Amino acid sequence: MPKADTAALTAALASARQTYIKTNPASAAAFERAKRAGIAGGTNRASIFYKPFPLTFVEAEAATAVTADGQSVTDFLGNYTAGLFGFSPQPIIDAVKRISFNEQRSIEPNCRLDSPTLPRG
Repeated sequence: MPKADTAALTAALASARQTYIKTNPASAAAFERAKRAGIAGGTNRASIFYKPFPLTFVEAEAATAVTADGQSVTDFLGNYTAGLFGFSPQPIIDAVKRISFNEQRSIEPNCRLDSPTLPRG
């Protein structure tokens, strides 16, 4: 079987990597800070890690996230199903607030929410 010539592909990959590094300096810096802070590998999500560093996102709404370098990207994967409803959907925020408020009102005054056991009703 003849050996494939991969020189063009290797060159294109090297060029793309250099462009990525050049256009994402804030994400690179955030990755280095995370590693210095003791986060193993600089990220706690192995599924989104890629070399030379993952993008850092600083804000998001619906299906659009913004990187630390100001690039807007659309999340077509729903954050690998963890974000099927998008980033911070208002109906879910409202439901969590409503449930949290109702839970706090139903707990005895001397019982804390972070207690390992809640009083039975």
